[in-house]
Amino acid sequence: MKDITIPARYIDEKQRVWKPYNVRFAGPDGVYEFYIQALSIGHAELLLEDIRATATVAGEVIAHGDLEG
Repeated sequence: MKDITIPARYIDEKQRVWKPYNVRFAGPDGVYEFYIQALSIGHAELLLEDIRATATVAGEVIAHGDLEG
C-alpha cells in the first residue's frame, strides 16, 4: 500500500482549526486506520459516533498516478 499525505490542519471560513485525528479499528483481516478532521478530541469522538451509526461504502477511491495492483 502506498502512503498518502494528509493536511496537518485546516482553518475554515469561521477561523476554526480542524485537525486530523486517527481512527483505528480491528476487523477479521487485521487492524485498519483512517483519519477524520475535527475541532477537538471530544468532537472527534462525537463524529465517530455518527460514523458508527450512518457510515456506508460510497465506492472505490481511484488514485491518480502509478500504483500497483
